[in-house]
Formats: sequence, C-alpha cells, structure tokens
Amino acid sequence: MLGLIGIAIGLPLALAATRLFSALLFGVNPWDIPTFLGAAILLTASLFTAGFVPAWRATSIEPASALRVG
Repeated sequence: MLGLIGIAIGLPLALAATRLFSALLFGVNPWDIPTFLGAAILLTASLFTAGFVPAWRATSIEPASALRVG
C-alpha cells in the first residue's frame, strides 16, 4: 500500500520535474507516456515481488515452530 501511495505522489512530481530536465533528455520526449507507464509498471512489479516472496516463504513453515524461541 505504501508503494502505491509513493507512485501516486511520485508520478505527478516526476511529470513536473520533466520541465527542469528537458534539456538533458536526448531522443526522448519529456512527456513520453510509455516511459512513465513502463516505470510505474516496473515499480509495481518490484513492490509485488518484495511483498509476495516473503509472505509465500512464511506460509511454508508451521505456526507453532515460528513461535518457539531457540
């Protein structure tokens, strides 16, 4: 959820920052929608993987063994 909030805040800020950095972009339009969508999709996929993999691994152990200390 925090990652999606970060995307929702960061995407408009990135769009606003393109005006400042438009002189540094070579061969890419500052308002290139596929680039922004690709970055958002890549970030969402990494957020999903970062949350899914530990949850999947946690379901493979018995709850009683997780509660035991030492």
